[in-house]
Amino acid sequence: MIRSILLGEQLISYTLSYKKVKNINLRIKADGEICVSAAKSVPLTTIEDFLRRKSQWILSVLAEVQQGKPQPSDNEVYCCGTVLTLPSGTDRSVWQKNKAAELLPASYDKAWELFQDVGFSKPVLHLRKMKSRWGSCIPSKGVITLNTALVGASVDCQIAVAAHELCHMLHPNHSKAFYAELCRRYPNYEQQHKTLNLNQAFLLYS
Repeated sequence: MIRSILLGEQLISYTLSYKKVKNINLRIKADGEICVSAAKSVPLTTIEDFLRRKSQWILSVLAEVQQGKPQPSDNEVYCCGTVLTLPSGTDRSVWQKNKAAELLPASYDKAWELFQDVGFSKPVLHLRKMKSRWGSCIPSKGVITLNTALVGASVDCQIAVAAHELCHMLHPNHSKAFYAELCRRYPNYEQQHKTLNLNQAFLLYS
């Protein structure tokens, strides 16, 4: 459903979807569409309070969207933040899977360097295609999964996502304590998170 909310002095429209999710999820597509998903049990007032807390970030992303950005053609892909032209006949999904296996473990290792003082062993890294998430963490199993589409983002963005998931080993939620810990260990997290949201439509291709 389409709803509107006043953020600062701007009336913003967003698409609200109810799904089987644990947290309120926010995504801003490359065309500026704001997508919010939450469980049916979450009150609308809670969702809108969440958006107001994120208002400064949302408005800054929308301002950047107005600058525009060309979408890659059929034989072009993003790799570590730059556009590459694939040889004719290349299967984009296979390319993405192979390139992710080649590059993402290195970014994961760099993120792990930020957590050397913690009391848990390095989680096992899995890579797979995800439709709407950049990564996931199962603290009880010591497993972190990164989306293979993340290979299209810059290395800094890759490290930011990996650090986000590693931080869930300390805080298995998205509490204030979680974000305080994450930003303390990776101060550039918010900027990279904004960049990922801005480029999501270009990176999460099918």
